[in-house]
Amino acid sequence: MRGMPELTWRPSRPDDAPAITETVNLGMRLAGVHEPVSEDTIREEILGPHWDFERDTVVVELDGRVVAFGGVMAPPPGGSSARAQGGSSARAQGMVHPDFRGRGIGTDLLAWLLARTRSLHAESGASTSWTLRHGGYDGDPSGGELLASAGFAPSRYWFVMTRGVEPVPVIREVDGLRVAAFTPSYSKRLYDAHHAAFADHWDHQDRGVEVFSAHVVDSKAFRPALSMLAIDEHDDVASYVVTFVEADPTLAMLALIGTRRNWRGRGVATQLIGRALGACRDAGVSTATLAVDSTSPTGAVEIYERLGFAVTSRATTYTIEIGASG
Repeated sequence: MRGMPELTWRPSRPDDAPAITETVNLGMRLAGVHEPVSEDTIREEILGPHWDFERDTVVVELDGRVVAFGGVMAPPPGGSSARAQGGSSARAQGMVHPDFRGRGIGTDLLAWLLARTRSLHAESGASTSWTLRHGGYDGDPSGGELLASAGFAPSRYWFVMTRGVEPVPVIREVDGLRVAAFTPSYSKRLYDAHHAAFADHWDHQDRGVEVFSAHVVDSKAFRPALSMLAIDEHDDVASYVVTFVEADPTLAMLALIGTRRNWRGRGVATQLIGRALGACRDAGVSTATLAVDSTSPTGAVEIYERLGFAVTSRATTYTIEIGASG
């Protein structure tokens, strides 16, 4: 696996965040995606409760410089609520710095990710296989080609959609709901609403409130004032738009958008997106972006297109079965 003797393989550390951030942002730019992440987000990812970073992550150094990184998340105890394939879903991520590609590092990194997933599967005592997921932007086909060479197959397709923050033409009020910006008192109710809204989506996973909070409401990229909630008469969250601002202060990411099933089809999400865009505009943001399943069961793509969002890049999820013989 480690065919280059000058390479050093070790677990990631929080102080790797600047080097990993550089790798991620250069890799996305190469793929035509201009949504830079911040060092804070990468540091939060390394330290997150979704894995044991000392065992489940790796960085690759060449002469003391970080040139690649990766990590694996085992499935949560409950697996995935809407699986497209049998077995629970583990998730892998990895990237090689663009300046160091073509040297076999990516092949060795992918082998490490597969080996670590097999170890996690064996340690779990699972009696069924896991489906290992790894994503890639279509603008850089080399990642997909590498995954295919290792036996991965494309399983799901995603759109990144973008628009300016000019007003939405019509924002219709929805009877029975009040709209408000996020406040910390709604953290748990936002978590409950998100997992209720996405229970029928492909491979949705509930990793628990601790992981949700670490990645969402406790993230330094989270912007409560730009995030909108629709609250019902029982003071529960019926629909929500969660907004992040990363390294580019003029770019807002509508990172989570969802509506509980009993409130769908009434224009609630449209109303919240309009409110969120207005708040972004007032905060000096000029562009908003979001990611969506290209075959979303809620018709989300069509909703976003009607609101003026247009596809600016595409991504693919690749999967492979991991198990006793995988």
